[in-house]
Amino acid sequence: MFNGSDEDLKQTKVTQPSIFLHSVILSAVIKESFRPDMVAGHSLGEFSALVANKTLSFEDGLILVSRRAAAMQKACEMTPSTMAAILGLDDAIVEEIAVQLKIL
Repeated sequence: MFNGSDEDLKQTKVTQPSIFLHSVILSAVIKESFRPDMVAGHSLGEFSALVANKTLSFEDGLILVSRRAAAMQKACEMTPSTMAAILGLDDAIVEEIAVQLKIL
């Protein structure tokens, strides 16, 4: 995570476990002030949320995330694609662009 190249870190098989580890370590470091009554996460974040509130062990969470990342890496290699974030645009403009690109 700290020594890989930019290209290495862009691979989902590296990115997903790295994000999981960062999230779990952060919750462990602030453990005294981090005592959630409930947790939630979206997609990859579900795993670190479940580990943070001890519903899922760290070891099981890492195994699941690693398997998920490997499967998603395989899918990426079978169908090369990319991902982007859209920040600060009005929803109507984003929807119009998506319609023009025939993705909505």
